[in-house]
Amino acid sequence: MKKLFTLIIFVLFLSGLLFAEGYKEKDYQKKFVTYLEKNYYGKIETNKRLEGRTEADILTKEYAIEVDWGEKWYQAIGLSLHYGLVSRRKPGILLILKKGGKNNIYLKRLINVIVKYDLNFHLWTIDLDFKVSEVQYPKRKPMPKK
Repeated sequence: MKKLFTLIIFVLFLSGLLFAEGYKEKDYQKKFVTYLEKNYYGKIETNKRLEGRTEADILTKEYAIEVDWGEKWYQAIGLSLHYGLVSRRKPGILLILKKGGKNNIYLKRLINVIVKYDLNFHLWTIDLDFKVSEVQYPKRKPMPKK
């Protein structure tokens, strides 16, 4: 009985290691801020309190950026638009993409909405290995580097 209990505990421990995300949204946010500071802007504000008791994930001098997981792409649109409005900045989204096919679907859905409704978003992705990509879509020009 004791061996069975030990085996169950061990299996639960391993499954927790295998299926855990590993990192939290804030970890990806920090890596992305480092990327932005290095490549574009210098000092950037994070978790900035805005009017109406809302909090923008990232504020640069030009963008209000919402950071969210791929499956929450639709929430990222609304939050980014709101943060842009109240901070008087352009909306931006950093989408965290897990490995696997569904994340491409989330990204395509996001781009389809942006293009269909002619929204002016800046869009980046970051993968689980912290690789940042700037997403290009119709009517969007790349962001100029420093």
